[in-house]
Amino acid sequence: MKPITAYPAREAIQTRRAVTTYVDDPNGDPKRIEQLMLNNSKSELIIPMAIGNRVIGIVRWTETRRQRRFSLDDERLAQTLIAQASIAVENARLFREAERSAYEQSMISEVTLSLTAVNSVETLIERFIDHVHQAMAVNNTVLSLVNEDGELEIGGQILTSQKLEDSALGKIINNQNQGRHVLKTLLRGDSIATTMESVTQTAAQVELMLLVEKVSSIALVPIMYRGQLIGIVEVSTDPPAGLLPESVSLLEALTDQAAVAIDNVRLTEREQRRLYQMERIQTSGRLISSELVMQNLLDLVVKEAAVIFDVPAVSVSMPDTFDLHYTIHAAHGLSQAFIQQHNIKIELSSAGFESLTEQERREPTYYRN
Repeated sequence: MKPITAYPAREAIQTRRAVTTYVDDPNGDPKRIEQLMLNNSKSELIIPMAIGNRVIGIVRWTETRRQRRFSLDDERLAQTLIAQASIAVENARLFREAERSAYEQSMISEVTLSLTAVNSVETLIERFIDHVHQAMAVNNTVLSLVNEDGELEIGGQILTSQKLEDSALGKIINNQNQGRHVLKTLLRGDSIATTMESVTQTAAQVELMLLVEKVSSIALVPIMYRGQLIGIVEVSTDPPAGLLPESVSLLEALTDQAAVAIDNVRLTEREQRRLYQMERIQTSGRLISSELVMQNLLDLVVKEAAVIFDVPAVSVSMPDTFDLHYTIHAAHGLSQAFIQQHNIKIELSSAGFESLTEQERREPTYYRN
């Protein structure tokens, strides 16, 4: 029978039948015989491993010592052996999947329980990174979050084989032009995983491998909440086979839990901050209303404003009615040099100034930028 393809393994998979090749077969396919000779082989028998309609592998017998013909009995015996082996392999695969599924569910439950017991984003990130690093068994783990300005910033990292500036996230944050395809993919909610040995790669995968030099396997998984990107997790390892598809699936499941936890903690922090601000404003209002000395009052205003809104610097500028300048009368967190350089001249024409009455000139409401 004429072979349907020059590749005996492919024919065995397509037909799900035994395929034999002999180097001295005058009617054999020249390409198959040439391949046998290159391997210093005399004869070959290939049997497909099948479960139902699904081929899960092939088994190849190769004779290199002498010319040998595989008889029909040999083929039947081999098929009987492979049929039993196929069932055993499938059972082992199902057991491994069940075991991995149980581990993943256990890990997800553990992470969920751990993250719900924190009340700050910093603590949550620290715990999450630690869980990911152990669950994935990787060399490096980096997490970045989108801040209130919509920009990515590093939230935490565990690095054993590279520096932060050499990580993909470190480079993307420093120069987003380096990772345009990567960011575009992540913004869609799609993960990116690749290795140095990958043959077929997308533009994002190629760009990702170009960003990193000291790792063989890397994955970036977006942290999405309600369709919005709120962060990115990067894991990388040196062994090329270190990040299997099921490992990336586990990381995606963990990031789903992290996304909910991060949003909950942020909501709690915002509410706590709002309540604190309201309570502090009431206290500050009583303090301010009881102060009658102007300079003490202004000093108290800037101090309380800085505390309530958690900013490093606050100043109060008031108009000078004679020089037509706003000058800083009280400041918190500002140097004297800064204060002297930031007096604001009032833009008012001489005609406009002359048209005002003496009383209007001295009223603070007339002084405007």
